[in-house]
Amino acid sequence: MRRRESELKARIARLESYLGTEDRQREETYWRLISEARGQLELLKEKPQLPVATALDLDRIIGFLDNIEREWERYPSRLRNRLLSLLIDRVELRHDQSLIEASIVWKVGLIQRVNIRRPRQNLLRDRLWTAEEESLLRMLWSSSSRGTLRAAFPEKNWHALEHKARHIGLKRPRVNWNPGSGPRWTSDDDRRLKDLYASEDSIDKIAEKLGRSECAVVARAHIIGVARPKELRYRKGKPTSESLAINVFQHSSSPS
Repeated sequence: MRRRESELKARIARLESYLGTEDRQREETYWRLISEARGQLELLKEKPQLPVATALDLDRIIGFLDNIEREWERYPSRLRNRLLSLLIDRVELRHDQSLIEASIVWKVGLIQRVNIRRPRQNLLRDRLWTAEEESLLRMLWSSSSRGTLRAAFPEKNWHALEHKARHIGLKRPRVNWNPGSGPRWTSDDDRRLKDLYASEDSIDKIAEKLGRSECAVVARAHIIGVARPKELRYRKGKPTSESLAINVFQHSSSPS
């Protein structure tokens, strides 16, 4: 701003030095240019002056940037979003089922590309059904046992099969299950159930290891007061990321 102000004042002084000629048309041109420059100068003076950075301000900025990686998680989300909006121009995404490629375009001209690989357990859960798999499910769902269905779809758990069947309108005969119809639970069974409930990923794996149905496992856990740990009930795979390439575009600018 100060540089622009100096340029306008110098332009006005230069134009005024040209005045006093006998050419009327040239005089009118000089006065018009002087008037325009004075108008620009007045507008420039009306703009609020930016505060001048002091040594203390610079020390605070340097301290903030030095500790940003360590303190980032402690900052409120509003502050983090505001900081990122000042630094990042946009983020462009391309993805398939297993890989997300993010291109981060920084406002200084830097482009950073990051690969984010999705966890395998999420891929198996979210994997699209093929036409052949859907046709096989339609054929087996109403009449086949759970064991047959699991053997036919080894990469899908029982909940995925139920969800797909419900989505395409398939139904199975209702089976009235009696908690007392299976083998009696012993103290050793209860102990194993407690251990597996606290460590095993899924109910179907617990049922398989105990040689019982999932309904029997859930019902017995409720009777003896065993609950699944929250980290197992809501466990999600963490994506991994890696930076592939960074391209820096140098920009030159004149100090103002």
